[in-house]
Amino acid sequence: MVQQFRRCHLFSENDHLFSRFGATQTAVHLWRMRLDTCRSLAALFLLQLPWPGWAQQQFLQFDKTYGGPNDESGASIIAGSDGGYLLTGTTASYGPGAAEGNENGFVLKVDEFGEPQWQFALGGGGQDFFADVVRTSTGDYLITGSRVQDDNVLLIKVAPDGDVLWSKTIGSANGTERGKQIIDIGENQFVILGTRDANLFLVRIDTNGTILQTSEFTCPPEIHVSCTIAATDGTLLITGWIFTIPYQQSLVMKVGMDGNLVWARTYQQLENSTTFSGMIPTPDGGCLATGSGGDGFAALSRIDGQGNL
Repeated sequence: MVQQFRRCHLFSENDHLFSRFGATQTAVHLWRMRLDTCRSLAALFLLQLPWPGWAQQQFLQFDKTYGGPNDESGASIIAGSDGGYLLTGTTASYGPGAAEGNENGFVLKVDEFGEPQWQFALGGGGQDFFADVVRTSTGDYLITGSRVQDDNVLLIKVAPDGDVLWSKTIGSANGTERGKQIIDIGENQFVILGTRDANLFLVRIDTNGTILQTSEFTCPPEIHVSCTIAATDGTLLITGWIFTIPYQQSLVMKVGMDGNLVWARTYQQLENSTTFSGMIPTPDGGCLATGSGGDGFAALSRIDGQGNL
């Protein structure tokens, strides 16, 4: 059975509890591991190497799948407001038009043992996808994704009990917008990272979904975005990749909270394609970025606050 894991989160540093979320061929898949003193197990887990049977027996707390008769896919997971976890993704089993093959945004709340508490599917009769979720200071959830039939970013707000408080779209009449990620930047404000046609698209909103600012960045090759984080110097760092014949090049951009570009850099190993897919902030306003280094190798790069390797 094919398994594609997309996110890994450390929810409790004291207990070393890891949950990983993704999809098998037809269902949402959730793992939770306890990593006590054997740090090498964490490396095995993150690298998706085969787990020895004794390790699964000792450290695997649960391994569950969720879904209906058709395909489901997981995209994001966070700790729940009242414990447990909130999972978001896409379903072809539930919601409007599912019987006709339409996919809908999928939200599932489970307890700390992975047992479902509530779920819902949301769609507009066409194709809808949920890509990412954050929790607000009041315990509500903001979920972003895409409404394909409108070619717009989809944004919804959900109460801790699963009640959908509101749903709206963000976009233009003549562009194709997609929501990829949403992050909390403090002071009850959030940034949605997405794309508009081949360009990078940023939207800053408040907890009511009111648009405070939009920014768009153009690059001659199409920008494939993968991750956004808040840097330690009060800016945003965005990573992804672009394709310039004959190689893919990793891209990192630094953007101010005013929406203006501070700098943008591309990185490439000699005669190899490189693609950054994730990063964490460093104290100097830079980041540690990881991804593919070409020729089948994982890459790790240290980039300072000015974009220098």
